[in-house]
Amino acid sequence: MKRYLLLAVAIVMGAVSAMAQQNDAFEEFRRKAQSDYNSFRDKVVEDYANFLEGVWSQYESFKAPERYSDPKPQEQPSAPVDYHKQPAKADVPQPKEQPKMESKVADVPPPAPVEKPVTMTPPAPKEQPKSVTPPQPKEQPKSLEQPKPAPAPAPAPAPEPAAKNVLNKRYMYHSLKFEVPYIAWGTLPNGSDTKVYANLWKTYASLKVEKEVLPHLQKVAKDCNFNDWFFFECLRSYVDSEMASMAPCQRMSLTHYLMSKAGYDVRIAVTKSGAPMLLVAINQNLYSRRYATLGGKRFYIFYDNIAGSPSSSGSFYTCDIPQSADCGRALDLIIREEPKMPYKAHKYSLDFGGIHVEGEINANVMPLLYRYPQMDIGCYAESVVSAKVEREVTAQLASQLTSSNKLESVNKLLQFVQRAFSYATDDAQHGFEKPYFFEELLYYPKSDCEDRSIFYSYLLKSVLGVENHLIRFPGHETVAVNLGSKIEGDNYTYEGKTFYISDPTYMGAVTGMAMKSYKGAKPIIDYIR
Repeated sequence: MKRYLLLAVAIVMGAVSAMAQQNDAFEEFRRKAQSDYNSFRDKVVEDYANFLEGVWSQYESFKAPERYSDPKPQEQPSAPVDYHKQPAKADVPQPKEQPKMESKVADVPPPAPVEKPVTMTPPAPKEQPKSVTPPQPKEQPKSLEQPKPAPAPAPAPAPEPAAKNVLNKRYMYHSLKFEVPYIAWGTLPNGSDTKVYANLWKTYASLKVEKEVLPHLQKVAKDCNFNDWFFFECLRSYVDSEMASMAPCQRMSLTHYLMSKAGYDVRIAVTKSGAPMLLVAINQNLYSRRYATLGGKRFYIFYDNIAGSPSSSGSFYTCDIPQSADCGRALDLIIREEPKMPYKAHKYSLDFGGIHVEGEINANVMPLLYRYPQMDIGCYAESVVSAKVEREVTAQLASQLTSSNKLESVNKLLQFVQRAFSYATDDAQHGFEKPYFFEELLYYPKSDCEDRSIFYSYLLKSVLGVENHLIRFPGHETVAVNLGSKIEGDNYTYEGKTFYISDPTYMGAVTGMAMKSYKGAKPIIDYIR
């Protein structure tokens, strides 16, 4: 018996040893591949000064459309009959005379999500929702040795040198304090000629800015669970603070330099008047922000934070870069981890219909999200700002929604979301379109249709296990649910399943009730849970 035991141990140890050797070999392969890629990227980055010294071509920028083509209702709409005190409808067979409709799926190329218009019963009205996919402009670059920008502003004075014993300087990104080593900038190149950007690049390289500054910013990002957007914003806050008294071209060029060295595809460009701008490759489809397409890749336009947007927009110039050059990766704006910021408790409490939910969130995370770029609604639904908060809300609701009747539980949750929050459009509350992440709905006093729909859609799946869609009508976002059985009400068919409108903004409505103005309309599916 002992001999068999020793044999078994030897076999296991041999297997472990073999696996360890395989892991070591794989790790060595991974390191070599990464090293080869880094060497290739370093070569591209080293050549960037040559690109900047070369020919700059003219391109056209375009304004991305607004998410909703029609205005939202100023007051929360109410159903003709208030059903919140009535029992939920029992499951009933689908009426024979109700026709089955085929779903129609529109094919939209990436990076925009696939939009899925589906036909609701009754028949669709004459007016159809407009596609929100921004048009792809044709690239027709015009060769231009040098654009003719406006005369350069007078050089900004160099910052005062720090005391000899000061090694680091403190900076702020909202409530977060961080340190970065002091850099003696000296007199930086300045001017309106495009050659200045090649000279600035060489100057930053000679100062070894990427070795002195970038590791500290990257450590902040890693320690704080920052995604690409938060890193970009933190880096810009450092540049704006460090170079507050310097020229816009110097700030924007430093941002371009550091982002490129960090591995992102960010290009420097100038308007016709010579104002600098950044072209930033982003994976997600953005709204209400100008963009351009270079080499088949979409870039969104960002201006200097201090100088602001130039008076003119449209045409711009940027240096020619070979399409074969790997200029880095696009920013990914999906939030997958909670940003670690200094904690400041904000308590929330929600009540309606015998359901109570309470807890707290970190108020210091909210400023990071306030001016988040406007993305497709599905990107907000996919993001997780705080898994802990979402689990706490889910657990509390799960303990209170205990009915065995699925429709009854869905309607109880629906009416809770309809009435636990006050209503206001984004424009009335914020002055601009502001979709909320799940956690933001627990922070701001008022919300509108897409905010409640994102919140409700998540809870339908996490609390009740109900398959659902986030859907869009002109000027309105709502939800549709698959109950697994037939009921009376407004619905559409998708992949052989029936989905019933379940609107968290339509006060007093139950599942199966669409607003009168959308009965028979063709909704667009924004996200599938």
